[in-house]
Amino acid sequence: MTNHMRPRITTTTLLIFSLIFPSLLFARSNILTTGIGVSLDYNERQYADYVDDPATEADERLTPRDEDDYRSLVITPLVVLRSSTPRDNVEISFEPDLRYDLIDYDTDWDANATVAADRFINRNWQLGISNHFLRSDYYSTDTDVTEPEIEPGAPPALPTSPELSADVGRTKYWRNTVNLFSDYFYREDSLFRLGFNYAVLRYDEDFTLEEDNYDRYEVFTLVDHRFNAVWSTSLDLRLIRGDFEPTDPGADTPPLTYDDLSADLKEYRLLYQVDNESIPRNPLYAQFSYIGTKYDEALRDDSDIYELRFNWRRDFSSRMYTILGVGPSYEKTENRDGNWDGNGIAEINYLTARGAYNFAIEKRYDVVNFDGTREQGVVDYWDTRFTLSYDISRNLSLTGRLSYLYEDREDPVVGLAGILELDDPLAALEDLTLTEIEEYHNDRYLAGIGLAYTFWQYYTARLDYTFTKQESDRINEDYDDHRLLLTLSWEKDILNW
Repeated sequence: MTNHMRPRITTTTLLIFSLIFPSLLFARSNILTTGIGVSLDYNERQYADYVDDPATEADERLTPRDEDDYRSLVITPLVVLRSSTPRDNVEISFEPDLRYDLIDYDTDWDANATVAADRFINRNWQLGISNHFLRSDYYSTDTDVTEPEIEPGAPPALPTSPELSADVGRTKYWRNTVNLFSDYFYREDSLFRLGFNYAVLRYDEDFTLEEDNYDRYEVFTLVDHRFNAVWSTSLDLRLIRGDFEPTDPGADTPPLTYDDLSADLKEYRLLYQVDNESIPRNPLYAQFSYIGTKYDEALRDDSDIYELRFNWRRDFSSRMYTILGVGPSYEKTENRDGNWDGNGIAEINYLTARGAYNFAIEKRYDVVNFDGTREQGVVDYWDTRFTLSYDISRNLSLTGRLSYLYEDREDPVVGLAGILELDDPLAALEDLTLTEIEEYHNDRYLAGIGLAYTFWQYYTARLDYTFTKQESDRINEDYDDHRLLLTLSWEKDILNW
């Protein structure tokens, strides 16, 4: 082989490797983190005494009440691998739980595993994929009682699985969520995002009418466009498909009811926003949103929600700002009169050298179709919340949350009892219309506090307490829920290369 051929071979080899293994041409930063935690998980739910329902023949006051108490000792190992270059990031985390039940004296396992990767194909185009698997017996997996704050100027957060309702209690389930996205940054402060989200929810225990298994498919697109230093717009469009596991009434089940009808649906969400920054430290923006729910089952009532809101943000300083917004709302449920109402928000955020505080009151309409219960449909709510995070000292931190949720809900309650006894039940179902709607109200109070103390550099002792109280117009749905979580953990980066 002649010497003048060697540079060509070397160049060809580098080109092949750059196409097949592009990350090898960049210096990678890799961090391997391990840890272990031991927790005492204490949960006590106290239901109000049963009240007799006059609509039924049975006397519910004589029915024993399961208080759903829970005690367990949990051991949680942790392994996290993070690898990155200036163009890509990869993260693999695995956090299983080995649980010992202190009431039934048996063992069980939970899991929390994530694989995520993203890469810039060029300076403007980014691709990403992630998969999150969760097996748990708690409806919320967030131990921190405050909400994370998105950094200013950061791309909007990717969609996640909807939060499960507190009504499900300590019910074992598993959920897997796959997320794909493509981001194209075509100019300053301008982004085009296209993505897909697929979530599967399955309960481990016997399927009941109060607990929904579902497959949720979501296609979404987001366009942020800045025209100039004053004007910008944002468009967020989501198309959602929900396939729910059908109830299979057996020989020993009650007659067919509304809940036995198919709950499969399509959900449409649109949010369009126009921003104006012509007044220094006083940005103005207008929002228009639409939420539509279309059921496959003709006997279920479709709904549409339209809302317009005008917002004013006031930046008093780099540490404090307020938001005020107000506008009209229109909600229309099939076979019912439309409702004109208002929506709005009042919010104040304050940041100090040692903490952050947020207080907000919001009024709006929404639909709740994927919270793990059979309660689907329109919700008219007021949400009042206060959150804080504060560093008491260098090693001791405090988090807290107070919230009050005021809900007005609607639920069809017309039973189909007796239809199965007819000669042609399917024909009867086709002719049946469900016009009776149960309107009911829920009040939900939540108080949470968290204390975390870090010592010996790698150790953390944490206490989290959450109190949830629900008062409902519905018979036998009032409860008080107390959860105490005591955790001692060790976590360290053992390899860095």
